[in-house]
Amino acid sequence: MKKWLTNIATMLFTTLIMLLICELVIRFFLPQQLSQVKFIYDKDIGLKHVPYLKGSESYPGVYDFDVSNGENGFRTSYKGAVPSFVNKKIMLIGDSFTYGKGVDDEETFAYRLQEALLKDSVQIINAGVEGRGTDHGLRTYQHYKDKYQPNTVIHFAHYNDLADNIRDEYFEIVNDSTFTPKTFEDKVGGTKAKLQKSKLYNWLISNSHFFALLKSVLVGVLMPDQIVRYEDGIDMDKAKRLTGGFLRQLQKEVEADGRKFIVFYIPSTHDIEARKKGERTEQEEFFINYFTENNIDFHNLSDDFINSGETEVIKNFYLLEGHWNAKGHQFASEKLKISANGFY
Repeated sequence: MKKWLTNIATMLFTTLIMLLICELVIRFFLPQQLSQVKFIYDKDIGLKHVPYLKGSESYPGVYDFDVSNGENGFRTSYKGAVPSFVNKKIMLIGDSFTYGKGVDDEETFAYRLQEALLKDSVQIINAGVEGRGTDHGLRTYQHYKDKYQPNTVIHFAHYNDLADNIRDEYFEIVNDSTFTPKTFEDKVGGTKAKLQKSKLYNWLISNSHFFALLKSVLVGVLMPDQIVRYEDGIDMDKAKRLTGGFLRQLQKEVEADGRKFIVFYIPSTHDIEARKKGERTEQEEFFINYFTENNIDFHNLSDDFINSGETEVIKNFYLLEGHWNAKGHQFASEKLKISANGFY
């Protein structure tokens, strides 16, 4: 019996030492993005940020920020008291740039815009969701429009939208004109929901680089549909056709509801690099042509960043992994504030 207990203790001690060695090696040579479970499935909307989430996300040498979500998983846009009388509501739809990945709540352009418009009793609703495209933006508007009753919808288009939209996640489309929402009921309450409720799991992936790496490997093997790979080649003709269809439908529905529809283009580092050479990426060119040809109220933030006076735009406004840093959000918010009177 004593020998058996000694063997068990030795095995556990050896395992612990091995885990510590793995943790140190990965932490120093292959650091991971650390965060608790950020997404959960909703039967109607699909993936959304976890409602009422409060936590942090870090990536050594790149970012370390605090995040808080409100109802429906929307990023907190203001931590004070919103006026009891709200004159206008503006819904922001977009991806991780709109959500504000990489910076604290108070540093996002949505939060800064809310601060500026608070005096006019305007409420900002930040409905941006990481890693989602125009199709998810359309579904977001359809699902939440009656609840929030926005007067204006601002869609923030981005380079990655074309790749996101080609995944055919949110709608069954017939003849590029009939959009039937898909259901996600079979995924509600599944593994993602169970892990989100586990304090141990959340602690491990928020603090351990080894477990964060293990998680990413397992997700890649067991749930490859959850991995977004923007570096892979895509069928651009199909991507443009689908993106144009989602944009037409979003504009059609917003305006049919008597609301204002506005679009801002958010430049990626790829767009900035191309602009420095006097060129445009195929993605940016598509959006410019689409919005111009369809007479959509459109502002291209690429022009603002290129003409900012900064000699190194990417270094000054972007994080190493490609999102805006606090200065980038500040700059974008200043440009949004200039246009604010036209929002409502």
